[in-house]
Amino acid sequence: MIAPIKTDPTGIWPEGELATATNFVRHFGHYAASSLSKPVYIAQHGRVGWALLSAAEMTRLSGADVAPTSQDARFDMLLDSISTIVLLVDTDLGITRMNAAARRHFQLPEVGANPMSLTALLHEYKRTFIAEACSRVLNSGDVETFDLESARYPGRMLHFRLTPFPGGLAMTADVVTQATQSRLVLSAAAASDAAIDATPNLGRGRVDIRGTIIGVNANLISLAQSTGEKITGLKLAALFNQRSRDLVRDAIDDLLGHGNAFSIEAEMLNGVAGPTRVTVGAGAERDGGAITGAAFIVMPRA
Repeated sequence: MIAPIKTDPTGIWPEGELATATNFVRHFGHYAASSLSKPVYIAQHGRVGWALLSAAEMTRLSGADVAPTSQDARFDMLLDSISTIVLLVDTDLGITRMNAAARRHFQLPEVGANPMSLTALLHEYKRTFIAEACSRVLNSGDVETFDLESARYPGRMLHFRLTPFPGGLAMTADVVTQATQSRLVLSAAAASDAAIDATPNLGRGRVDIRGTIIGVNANLISLAQSTGEKITGLKLAALFNQRSRDLVRDAIDDLLGHGNAFSIEAEMLNGVAGPTRVTVGAGAERDGGAITGAAFIVMPRA
């Protein structure tokens, strides 16, 4: 997210941090605080076009007093170039700045005074929720994120981020697109996999639509006393002894055919000693509603 300036085409830039325009808006609190000690250079489409400096640094570089209105105008130009909705509010939730994307979303004139309070822009049933979230961020200094349906456009979900910054907090919001939803789903799936992998003896894997194993974790390899190469390509039922094999095969066939998740008790072959008593659970993977495979877990039983 943050990188030092590697090259200086002008030969005069002070050492600082580099941020993309999108990251600058989403992590404004961090960059605002960082700019007090070193410049923050802001790049859009790979080119540095702006720099956020402390007033002291700006005065030093210019060698003269800088008009605050000029700085404000340039900052507003930066915010207006971002498609993310941005509102800056003080500790009383009074709006101090909002960018063009926010004005469009809340159906406000492009030019004019800001509403007196953030809550004035919200439907009544959302005011308490957002006000409490803002209060927590102001008191704790922690970032909070949440999804809410847009009050102006029913059916459109917004992903909000509340970030503390000097004098109040920054509220940013992005429309939750299919790409955004996919990223959130992938992030949640990765977190679940990491939790399973960190739990000793809790094996997991995936099968394709034919019930053939296409991936397993190290825990499952250990339970089977085998290798990933030997397990991958087998039918899931092949991991179990004859008494359990038909039970697992029927359950996975029903899952892949009708989407019915299952959890059953079985005996797993381990290639060394007698079979291990386990619980097997599985759920369907879908793409556009169609079943494309399944994820499964294997847990030893006492």
